Amino acid sequence: MPLLRFDGKLNASVWDGQNNQIIWGRFNATASGYGVPLNSNRTWAMRGNADDGGKALGTGQAYLFNVNRLLITHAQTGNLSLLGSCGRLSVNADVSGVNVGAGLWGLLEVKSSGVVGGSTGMGAVLGDININTSGDIGSGKIASCFLAHCESLGNSHTGKAAVIHVPNPDLGTFDAFVAFGSATGACASGSTALSGLTSAYHITVLCPDGNVHYIPVV
Repeated sequence: MPLLRFDGKLNASVWDGQNNQIIWGRFNATASGYGVPLNSNRTWAMRGNADDGGKALGTGQAYLFNVNRLLITHAQTGNLSLLGSCGRLSVNADVSGVNVGAGLWGLLEVKSSGVVGGSTGMGAVLGDININTSGDIGSGKIASCFLAHCESLGNSHTGKAAVIHVPNPDLGTFDAFVAFGSATGACASGSTALSGLTSAYHITVLCPDGNVHYIPVV
């Protein structure tokens, strides 16, 4: 029997047990009235808050709300999607009048006394891949920080489907579409691989023919 207990060593409430699930609301893919109802006064079903307690967190990583992990220890094949976390927005009505909608929201907010920086930088979403020493990327396969996948675009659509969409900011102006680090790979200096094209830099692209090609940056 799973047990909800308070662990004094962890200073945390722990839902302990292997044969358990926690579900909020019932599931129906198209009909309303099954999930936890929201309205103009009740705009969320579940939320949590954590902070640094006004103290330095030290080294390492800080997960100020939660960590989701799906651990795979057996070889898997077939029509299977492995997702460490899922954010899904299902639309079953005309919401063309809504300004913004997304399956997952990552927000980097810099308060009036905040300053961002660091050698890597900060972003609203971090796509991170970690191939350990004994790990591998299969021959001809790709591991990416961001994967643009589409289950279906339907039979037709009147608007445009894009891999990346950059709308106008609500306030201010972007300084660039993309920013590169100094290491070669994604963006390298020189034009030696550009068949005589004069370029200060080139962006490396793996194309459908399986070969590496280049976009000159002038």
